Amino acid sequence: MRKIERILLSNADRGRLERLVRDRNTPQKIVWRARIVLLAVRRWRRRYAAEPGPACR
Repeated sequence: MRKIERILLSNADRGRLERLVRDRNTPQKIVWRARIVLLAVRRWRRRYAAEPGPACR
């Protein structure tokens, strides 16, 4: 059985990632990476809210 890792992102980290995405001077490769992290966290939180506990995959 696979071990489920928690994704922890502080408000400060999330704010920094969102600022990077909004800043027009940020290189695109950094914007893409920041968007991937933000999307992963949102998906994980939605999944956990719908199905809390070890059933979360």
